[in-house]
Amino acid sequence: MKNLSYEMTLIYENSIWLERECTERLTVKEFRETGNRIIVMQDRIRQLIIDEKEQKEDLMFQVSAASHDLKTPLTIIRGNVEFLQAITENDQSQECLADIERASQQLLDYFNQLIHYSKTYYDDETGWTEYSSSDFINELEKEVSFLIKNQMKFSFEQNVKGTENYYINPSLLIRAIQNILTNALEYADKQNPKIKIRVEQEGKELKIGIWNNGSEFPDEVLTNFGKLFYRMDKARSYKEQHYGIGLSFVCRVAKLHKGRVELRNRDEGAEVLITVKCIKS
Repeated sequence: MKNLSYEMTLIYENSIWLERECTERLTVKEFRETGNRIIVMQDRIRQLIIDEKEQKEDLMFQVSAASHDLKTPLTIIRGNVEFLQAITENDQSQECLADIERASQQLLDYFNQLIHYSKTYYDDETGWTEYSSSDFINELEKEVSFLIKNQMKFSFEQNVKGTENYYINPSLLIRAIQNILTNALEYADKQNPKIKIRVEQEGKELKIGIWNNGSEFPDEVLTNFGKLFYRMDKARSYKEQHYGIGLSFVCRVAKLHKGRVELRNRDEGAEVLITVKCIKS
């Protein structure tokens, strides 16, 4: 009975991920057969996960390639529009050409965002490097200052003691932070815009928070952010340059850095917090 109880417990406790060595120790025929079936099922699940990953990478590669192909005719359209604008004096024609130029630029922006997002699924390790927290913070402060320039008041605070080395992809991480900052610039209070950037270190996590005044995240956004192509219904105007890719890209970059993204409302404003957790041992 003790042996029966032991083998039953072994099967039960390891049923989520059973090792082949476990089944070899089983003496009861029925338990051994059950264990072998679990292993076969696990092998199928593992292969399905691998196949799904490969299919997703292939799909993203094709999306990126298609976006690149579509950028070429759009660039030609923009070139021709600029030429026609230079030689056309009719006001109505100029207005039509301006609409074409604006629409083609929006499509170019859309394809660029899609390319950046899709590349995160099949890029190799060449973009990754070891960065000290102090060097990365200095680089981040330069990027923030360059992007905001004299547009509004902003503060950059950091509470990082000591220097830890992080294994990061600086290009992806800076681009993700630029996406957050661009949204903060757009949604900050129009009369008295303010932005706060803070960098903190908690254990093995580096946290970068970007806050803007003047607006808060609706519950719908707090629930659905990060979903590819998600946009609020009221933002579905061709004049709005939001394609539901920006925050998806930010979440994807955070995941690659073993981190996460949080959205929250505080101090009569909105904050996006991206966490990086990838100290190289």
